[in-house]
Amino acid sequence: TTYQTYIQQIEFLLKAEGINFIEREKKLDAKYYVPKSKNYNAKIYFQDGSFVVETGSVVHKPKETLKSWSDDGKLYQRLTNDINKLINDGKIENLGDTCRTLVKLPFSSVSSAAAFISGAAQNGWIFFKDIQELRHEE
Repeated sequence: TTYQTYIQQIEFLLKAEGINFIEREKKLDAKYYVPKSKNYNAKIYFQDGSFVVETGSVVHKPKETLKSWSDDGKLYQRLTNDINKLINDGKIENLGDTCRTLVKLPFSSVSSAAAFISGAAQNGWIFFKDIQELRHEE
């Protein structure tokens, strides 16, 4: 019990510093959701308020064309920085134009998870097959 209390305190402090991680195993009753397009090989599940990209998912790096979007390339820069940080932290492996996740990666929104996987702006509620059912549970 004492160790569990320490672990919870450490997790709280890390989250306060912006470090969010999920090391626990997926709940057995959690359902996986996959992209509708066969161009993507990834899966997510919803647990404890987060949309979690599962270990082994393939992540597409952002395309150069995003640099010329109306946001002055901010999405391109953010996605590129996130991917580079995760590569440096050993949480994803670089495969060239794609990467493979080596750990579970939580996101606060389904659209953030979809953008991370696709390397482009996405409406996650449309990007993932059958995920609309989660809206009815709220």
